[in-house]
Amino acid sequence: MSDVRRHPRAPFENAHEHDKHEDEDERDGWTRAVLGLRRARALRKLRVFDGAARQIEEVRASHPRYADMLFESALLWLDKGEPTAATEAFLDLACVDRSYGELREWLVRTRARENWFLKQAPLQQPVPTSV
Repeated sequence: MSDVRRHPRAPFENAHEHDKHEDEDERDGWTRAVLGLRRARALRKLRVFDGAARQIEEVRASHPRYADMLFESALLWLDKGEPTAATEAFLDLACVDRSYGELREWLVRTRARENWFLKQAPLQQPVPTSV
């Protein structure tokens, strides 16, 4: 007679070890996400926007609702001079966590910058010259 038949719970004896490994994997995933976000923040502050964007996308792939990542993404868009994309990122953050620190103020600032950019756009277009 096999051990499974004698002890019907035998296959589950080591289940706690399996859960322990899943907890460690989850913890490692969060550790990677936090470290990736820190790298993204540092790269953004150094104005290495492509590197920062890659870090944010790596974090987004594993933790798409990570509020700090969404906030950092919005700041990256602002620093890149893309206020419309920043507004969208802040709105994504609002869907995840409406009470995120100073979110309303950031949305107001971003909308103001977006309006300013829209007003400046016609001024920045080159004037056609006639030949």
